Amino acid sequence: MHSLGCTPAADAPGERRRPGGLPKTGHSHARRALVEGAWASRSPANVRWPLHLRLAKGPKALHESSWQAQLRWGQRSRQRRARGHNAHPVGVAIARKRSALRGAMAQEVTLTP
Repeated sequence: MHSLGCTPAADAPGERRRPGGLPKTGHSHARRALVEGAWASRSPANVRWPLHLRLAKGPKALHESSWQAQLRWGQRSRQRRARGHNAHPVGVAIARKRSALRGAMAQEVTLTP
């Protein structure tokens, strides 16, 4: 996540920890794609026609974990917006969680040549 620039800057002058904004380091195109995907995950999750054909081809365990995560992200995004949080930091937080899931999924899958 550090290479994408999705971790907030931190300032800790003593006992208080004050998180800052997102740094401009990292791969800007990848960060933008992650944030755009996070904006799309705000709406309720559903499976449309071509998606279920792709889901039938891959590992079932990965699809189940990603589906549960999609439901969780959408619910969390709507809850935070209902509490009055600004939409942009909520979207970036969801993007950070998406990148963490992608990293975990990449470690689980073994590539076959």
